[in-house]
Amino acid sequence: MTPSSTLPASAQRVQDALTALGFDNEVREMPDTTRSAADAAKACGCTVAQIAKSIVFRAEASDRAVLVITSGANRVDETKVAAHLGETLGKADADFVRARTGFAIGGVSVGEPLEEMHRVIAACAPLLPEDRPRYLMGVGTDLELLAGIASGVDLFDCVMPTRHARHGALFTRRGLLKIKNARYRDDPRPVDDRCSCPLCVRQSRAFVHHLVRTKEITGAVLATLHNLRYYLDFMADLREALTLGTLTALADQIAASYAGGAA
Repeated sequence: MTPSSTLPASAQRVQDALTALGFDNEVREMPDTTRSAADAAKACGCTVAQIAKSIVFRAEASDRAVLVITSGANRVDETKVAAHLGETLGKADADFVRARTGFAIGGVSVGEPLEEMHRVIAACAPLLPEDRPRYLMGVGTDLELLAGIASGVDLFDCVMPTRHARHGALFTRRGLLKIKNARYRDDPRPVDDRCSCPLCVRQSRAFVHHLVRTKEITGAVLATLHNLRYYLDFMADLREALTLGTLTALADQIAASYAGGAA
């Protein structure tokens, strides 16, 4: 970890030139045997102190917003770490929290068990300022997005829709469809009969099965268009569920679609 007092202004200028979003001291880099809630709290304190300096520097240099990333400590007592984060941010509120700032949760979805990821998000997200954007980095599946939204997350990003598409994994309202499987070789049905993407409107599962199995680039393109359409529709469903207060019902519906097996 780099003490916040030693980071020179020249480093800030380099970060700014590279459009860096902030400086993060991650306790995640420590060996498992040495990590503790105290270590995480110390790292968090260093990070918050550096962020304050970073925002002051950027406020003088430009009018760009700053995205503060909280990351690490997902294998220690995350509740204590998150509580420290919330307390520290609260004390620094007058200095920088309201100064064109959003907040991100990073360091999750990197191989840890799904239940552990959900615990960290549920502990951290509610402690970040409610009137600032809360962004979950690198997540994820539709079920993971639901878990993040239930904890108060507003924004997400992930390569999953496009990466899955390139490997023939298609998201549908009946679960994940692995189009390379032999069972789809002669299947005349659309990938998802409720989807309006070019693939589902015009082509069959058998056709895209052939394209993907033969590594024809058109297969990756059509699968990508489909997965992006699915996610756009899914996010629209989420916004509607939040408005109507039916988020739990939507979550149950999505979970049931996966429990039912192959689409």
